[in-house]
Amino acid sequence: MKSIKMRLVTLFILCSFVTLLLLPVHAAETAGNLLPTASNNLNIGLRRSSDFVATGDGYMRVFYNGMSIGIEYYDDNFKIKSKRTIAMELNLWGGFYAGSDGYYLVEGQNNTAESDTAEVIRVIKYDTNWNKAGVATITGNPELFGGEVGYPFHAGCVEMTECNGNLYIVTGHRGYVDPAVGQGHQGFLMIKVDEASMTGKIVKSDLWHSFAQYVKCKGSDLYILEQSEGSRCTKLSKYNTASLENTSLSVLEYGGSRTSAWAISCYASVDGMALSANNVLCLGTSIDQSKYDSVTSDTAHNIYLTVTPMSDFSENATTIKWITNYNGGGKSFLGTKITKINDNRFMVSWEEYESEGTASADDSLSASILHYVFIDGNGNKISREFTQSTPISDCQPVVKNSKVVYYASNANMVNFYSIDSETGKADKKAYRLAGEHASWDFHQGVLTISGTGAISIDTEAKFRSPISSTAGWHSYSSDDNAWKPIKSQVKKCNQVRDHEHT
Repeated sequence: MKSIKMRLVTLFILCSFVTLLLLPVHAAETAGNLLPTASNNLNIGLRRSSDFVATGDGYMRVFYNGMSIGIEYYDDNFKIKSKRTIAMELNLWGGFYAGSDGYYLVEGQNNTAESDTAEVIRVIKYDTNWNKAGVATITGNPELFGGEVGYPFHAGCVEMTECNGNLYIVTGHRGYVDPAVGQGHQGFLMIKVDEASMTGKIVKSDLWHSFAQYVKCKGSDLYILEQSEGSRCTKLSKYNTASLENTSLSVLEYGGSRTSAWAISCYASVDGMALSANNVLCLGTSIDQSKYDSVTSDTAHNIYLTVTPMSDFSENATTIKWITNYNGGGKSFLGTKITKINDNRFMVSWEEYESEGTASADDSLSASILHYVFIDGNGNKISREFTQSTPISDCQPVVKNSKVVYYASNANMVNFYSIDSETGKADKKAYRLAGEHASWDFHQGVLTISGTGAISIDTEAKFRSPISSTAGWHSYSSDDNAWKPIKSQVKKCNQVRDHEHT
């Protein structure tokens, strides 16, 4: 009984030392009454930890959770149908991609021995039932400048696309140690994998301080977007897949000068790319770069969208459209997304730093404010700006049945959000989770925990940081966890029983 006593002590703390009522324990969970797994995906970094896929009969959720990958299936109403985990094969998470002929996981491992023949990245192919179907082993490519890989994925994204039977992966890496500076330089990697034979290699690389990478395919062309600190710009490149010859453009120049081997602040982020019928649309945040040399903690970031015609792929033809227009206050963003609905309709969404409401007691994710607006294929706004009590997450939204859909999770919630792509109306499906097999509810001051097994109450500090900022970052104190909205309101708690110890 020791385990359950310790868990009851934790629950007493949660309930602010109110009396624990010995009410009847709810029925045990059945195979047909599964619960999602809570896995925090609120802090947006370069590599995604969560993905969402529209399937023929619902959705699939894929998320990195320590040294395993969680996979959960839902129907069209977001009712969970099944769940499983797959163990990692290497110790560095890269990313997931839903391909036309199966699913791909990308993993990696550091190469501190600086061996040109060591496996640094592994691309694992599965069929749509998650049966392993092949592996591509990627080593460094010393024939290319920057092809030596010491630390894969370092300071970079892991983004993928398919083109003519090949999987293309773009990411960052740190090269071998440069004795002149005592560490390796940061750079760009592009990997090509033949999907039929599962053979692949690094085909493009550099050491020019690439800090974000995105890739899309149209016809026989690849479009690659980078935050190139070494080039002092947001860089857009067009590659011919047959020859891999490319043309690169600066679509947003950064201020300042590059005078050392170390990274220089860009005061900008590069957050996504989408292709319309005629244009390449690139999304990010930035200060007014003409004021770079006088930047202070009060300098605001704004959201920019660059529009480059495919028929006139040039800097002169590229235009910049600003989605927001803040001045001062050190304004910055916890994340921005661009979601393609069709060739002439897109949704741009974002969450602003230090712009929160008050979470409702039954939804600890509801303090955040999501902003979104619809644009056309030329980057013009075609709707008003909408707001909802909803967080942004690192899950890239998907589109199904004219709805933009994604999910967000913290330690005690998994919420699915659905936004009508025509009207902007938003709906949600909320799961309140107290453990792998336990849920919770809160009504009129009573906290009820239902289910079986151990409960899990996360009391650790959580951090959410702006993508780019001139002033501070967003963080929670050690007692500002997922349960904060209800702790002061709980008057009674239902009994909790750990069936493993009865």
